[in-house]
Amino acid sequence: MIKLVNLIIIVTFLTDQWLFALSYVPLSKKIVTNDKIKKDDSKVKDPLILYNRVTINSLSALSLMQSEFELDLFLFQRWKVNETICEQYKSLHRSIVGESDLVLQDGSETITDVSVLSQLWLPQTYMVEVKSSLNTRTANNEGFLTIYNQTNGCSIKFTRRLFSKVGCKMDFREYPNDIQNCSLTLTSYFWSDNVLKFVWDSPDLELDLQNIDQNHYEITFTTETHRSLAFDGKNRTWLTIRLIFRRKITHFIYQAVIPSILIVSSAYFSFFISVENGPNRFLFTATPFFALITLYSGVKGQLPPVSYVNASDIWMLGTLIFDFSTICIMSCCCYLTKLDQIKKMSAKKSTTTEAENDSQQSPPWHHKKPLTKKPTLLKHFSFIVFTVKDESLFSPADHLDNLMKLLFPLLFLTFNCVYWILVLSRRLLS
Repeated sequence: MIKLVNLIIIVTFLTDQWLFALSYVPLSKKIVTNDKIKKDDSKVKDPLILYNRVTINSLSALSLMQSEFELDLFLFQRWKVNETICEQYKSLHRSIVGESDLVLQDGSETITDVSVLSQLWLPQTYMVEVKSSLNTRTANNEGFLTIYNQTNGCSIKFTRRLFSKVGCKMDFREYPNDIQNCSLTLTSYFWSDNVLKFVWDSPDLELDLQNIDQNHYEITFTTETHRSLAFDGKNRTWLTIRLIFRRKITHFIYQAVIPSILIVSSAYFSFFISVENGPNRFLFTATPFFALITLYSGVKGQLPPVSYVNASDIWMLGTLIFDFSTICIMSCCCYLTKLDQIKKMSAKKSTTTEAENDSQQSPPWHHKKPLTKKPTLLKHFSFIVFTVKDESLFSPADHLDNLMKLLFPLLFLTFNCVYWILVLSRRLLS
């Protein structure tokens, strides 16, 4: 029994060696085989030309949070085949459906049956930016195929309606004067340019916009063509529909710019309130600051969270700094007023002491007469200032307020001019 098992093992080993020897191919023969393959590739026929045309029906609003938009379009693709393939298409259709009812007067035939279309060759079109396809709102989502008779064969036209969510890479650095460059790229899903070549038909793009909800943008459509390597390392022709969304800046002006200017202006009027009216002046400085913060939060809530600063951030931060400066000036005025009061109290005490000493040492007719106040009108500030001989009744806090009455609007006007020149030219953060 043991000898029989050993004999079976030996026979199996010899059989495996014999099969390996048969499957072995010398390296020289492999090189010849590769050369033959190269020669066969050089004899490949010209690729099939696929003409593409797109008709855009509707375009939904550009979603900033999801970075996408919904696009409803018709995709028309046509190519030419010889008479043999043309008759095969027709015979297959008639064998399954019977005599077609969709035969036009010129002899063209339309195929709408899904079971027939599944057995025919159709271009597998790959759309790069499409995130998901939605219901096309038609009875036949697979499209339909029309065969047109010609002298040297026939022309086949495949029509589909596509309703898809298209992703878009957005950049908000220049918001609110930003431009979003979105695209929809078509190419062959499987075949390279050596077999199937995508080209634009004439016309390449048609617009039949029945429903366009783009209140904040102006849209421009262009088409492009370029050739590059695909994911499988093969060259493909990429057909691109470029959708350029230019934002209308008027919405941001009404929503943020005008309210923020009014809020900053209300804070500016706090310089016309005396420091002695502390509670009223505090309301004119602190309340606009919190109103700007609320307004800023509302504007930022309309944009997706990003890690960079955009143009709207610079505007809101600039207005916050101007408003916060009024709070700082109010604090400085209060501090200067307190120091001035302390100085006046100390000077009054020293004057009282000196007067008592003089009254004891000098006769009554040597007493100084009280100083009289002379009213003068300062045209620059439009209010009455009293002077006592060479001394001004203005306190240091009043001088600081008067300075800010002139300096604050000049600085805010300069900030507006520089900001809007850079924003409108899109050079603020470029």
